[in-house]
Amino acid sequence: MSGVGRGPRGRLVLVAAGLLAAVASPGGEAGAPSVSPSPPGQLIHVVAPGESLTRIARRYGVTIGALVAANPSVTLTSRLRVNQPLAIPAPSAVRSSGPLAPRLPFDLVLAIPDFDGQAPRFEWPLNGTVISQFGQRRGGWHRGIDIKADLGTPVFAAASGVVAASGVEPSYGNVVKIEHSNEFVTIYAHHLQNFVHVGDVVETGQVIGQVGRTGRATAYHLHFEIRYKGAVYDPLYLLPSPPRPTQVADTGDEAVDDE
Repeated sequence: MSGVGRGPRGRLVLVAAGLLAAVASPGGEAGAPSVSPSPPGQLIHVVAPGESLTRIARRYGVTIGALVAANPSVTLTSRLRVNQPLAIPAPSAVRSSGPLAPRLPFDLVLAIPDFDGQAPRFEWPLNGTVISQFGQRRGGWHRGIDIKADLGTPVFAAASGVVAASGVEPSYGNVVKIEHSNEFVTIYAHHLQNFVHVGDVVETGQVIGQVGRTGRATAYHLHFEIRYKGAVYDPLYLLPSPPRPTQVADTGDEAVDDE
């Protein structure tokens, strides 16, 4: 059996034909439970501590109903066991009353991160209201959070690091990317203007730009991302309690498919 790791929690196993069958020796105990062979290419998720049906379904972009239907021994009220294998339904097996959402991008992680203390201590890049959260929205995927603020509001570095990029990109507009310790990167997009340059060493709380709406944006706000080893994580899991109550409004400004 070959295994493919997915994120800090849980495991994903690609099962070849027949390899998930229980193998019993001729002298094995009578009545031992058997496991039906999985079809070729079946995806099997191995449950990690703290995972739920909801979290696993979100991780693979399927509905809870489709996940339960693919696992006859599981019900909506089942308590999952650590190391329990769960079959992940293929996209064609997922049914919906409306259009199917695009599949989860390979670099976007919905699971709660666990970095074993390696993550920097991130601070909020500005004092504003979260108007669009990380994850699925309007049939697409959002790689960060959008924080509403007035035009020209200062944007601060969320942690100390080195500026890896400062310039203009079609979707992000005026954007700054900062590399931090242990392969973490933060991204700050749609600036009115950038105040730092590639190679600059910045400290936590240093002003790096101003809020604008350059690039693919329809309102003044900051698009903020946190990445680790190329994968994108929900910033709300890594930031302290928000400075203002979170408000969710699907503005549709940065769909992942367009960035």
